[in-house]
Amino acid sequence: MKLCMTIMVLAGLPAFAQIKTSQPAARTPETVAKAPAASSVVTSSGTPRPARMLLRGIERQFDDKIAGADVNDRIDLLGQTRSIYLDGYGAVFTTELSLIETPGTSSFRPAFSDAEKTAIHDRKMKHLDLLKTLMKDMVTTTAGALTSVSFNDRIVLQVRLLYLPWENVTGLPAQITMQGDRKGILAGLIQTTEEK
Repeated sequence: MKLCMTIMVLAGLPAFAQIKTSQPAARTPETVAKAPAASSVVTSSGTPRPARMLLRGIERQFDDKIAGADVNDRIDLLGQTRSIYLDGYGAVFTTELSLIETPGTSSFRPAFSDAEKTAIHDRKMKHLDLLKTLMKDMVTTTAGALTSVSFNDRIVLQVRLLYLPWENVTGLPAQITMQGDRKGILAGLIQTTEEK
């Protein structure tokens, strides 16, 4: 009897395994922001703050834009963008990248010629303007998506740039920061600083 019951149960398992589940729709900062219950959380002090899910959507969207910015000469994202919302201040996003997928040295190629170093430098300079455009777009999009927070809240995006010891870094910053309060950013006022 036990054997018959076991066979019947096992025979029914494939039918259960084939039940389809619906996949959730892709989330972007814009679609998440349209859902009031999911886009903000009220803190114990009664002030609204963006939901973690909304910030994660903004992080992933920026990563995707970086990854697809130049499919023929990719920008090398060295980790996922991370964010934090600080009550009374605003949202801070950080990431680290290399302006191109920089070739490395090996036992077969222990060093690069001056011409190769110049070509690598030129490719990075070309991507510098592209990165600044992507950063400006991300800060502006974020200011529009964070509708639950104050116009005085700041949005900060900081990108650190990685270089190898042998590279010529003339004209290339070590870090770029774009920031402003939501009201100013929505009016096109974004403060940009570069550190060497």
